[in-house]
Amino acid sequence: MGFTGNLKTVSFGDILQLISTGKKTGVLQLLRANAAKKIYFRGGNIVTAAAQPSTIEERLGQVLLRRGQITADDLDKALKKQRSSGKRLGHVLIEMGILDRAIILDSLRAQVEEVVYSVFAWPEAEFRFLDGEAPDPGQILVELNTLNVMMEGARRFDEYAEVAHSLPDAATVLRLSPSPRMEEPNIVLTGEDIDVLVAVNGERSVSDIISSAAHGEYSASKSLHKLLKSSLVEPCPDAAERASRKGEEEMVYELIYRLYTHALQAVHKVLVEYLGPSGERLFCRAPEGWESDRSRLFDVLITPGGPVDSLQKEMSGIPDPVRLHRALSSANQILADRVRLTADWLGPGIAGRVTSGIQKDLSFLLAQKRSLADKYDIGRDIRQALRGV
Repeated sequence: MGFTGNLKTVSFGDILQLISTGKKTGVLQLLRANAAKKIYFRGGNIVTAAAQPSTIEERLGQVLLRRGQITADDLDKALKKQRSSGKRLGHVLIEMGILDRAIILDSLRAQVEEVVYSVFAWPEAEFRFLDGEAPDPGQILVELNTLNVMMEGARRFDEYAEVAHSLPDAATVLRLSPSPRMEEPNIVLTGEDIDVLVAVNGERSVSDIISSAAHGEYSASKSLHKLLKSSLVEPCPDAAERASRKGEEEMVYELIYRLYTHALQAVHKVLVEYLGPSGERLFCRAPEGWESDRSRLFDVLITPGGPVDSLQKEMSGIPDPVRLHRALSSANQILADRVRLTADWLGPGIAGRVTSGIQKDLSFLLAQKRSLADKYDIGRDIRQALRGV
């Protein structure tokens, strides 16, 4: 005897339990919008399932690929033969000698489970159970305990609901975090996690990333949750926030220019006074890979009246997330070298008097932009440089 209804009023778990305890044989058909699924039972156990249209994670070929049991080239050859022969993919793979029947059966079980598990996430669908209906002849069948599948599906749904609730809005665009602060010291990323990580490019939304994942919505959502929690990925700032950050960045460049130019000119003046005009060529220390950039940056900082946008221009070729850090690091290195040079050539006494005077002058400049200087640790950095650290 068959039965019909809607998942709004009867849960999918209750339907599976009814079929299992009644040891029914037949097919459960589910229809929702443009998606349909068929789950076949024999004696209350699940023997096969199909989806129309099937999602990527529900296809046998993708299951085999994810498990590393075939290569993409194997799958391509098998699909071509399948199209020409009209046979099912499992039979084709066995006939081609690519896989044996035991591996196909194991992967078919996983495929059938994916079809069934996905129904747990359906809030509504028309369903109909047809008693006695059998799958197509020649189809490779499996045998799954319906109650076990039901419990695992319910567990997955609860986990998925919790993960999905913690994700940002579906329209939120994600980017790679410029400065990850991971709660755990060692984060182990699976192949599925890395696939999702690669999909994050600062342009795709949460919905885009999940829907394009090769391993399905459930696994992709879990991976995205893991990446966000590990701070490897973060939401992109909106237009207003980006504008605010841009304005703040301009203020930071202006502060860097004012502070380091003042300090460098003071040290430069003493070096020239004692060593002559060629004093600026007496040092050659530079961070690795920054020799030419550092030289140009020094010219920008030391030139009286040099525009702040020249400093920004020198940094323009550096990726945005680390640009300010590199500007501060390089300017700090230049100043530290000058302080060391002063101490080496003029003695620590003169160097101490020079840097002490500079620190007093800079205290006034820093006080005017205290919150900005503290946020970027500019005061600390410049004090370290003046100590020759």
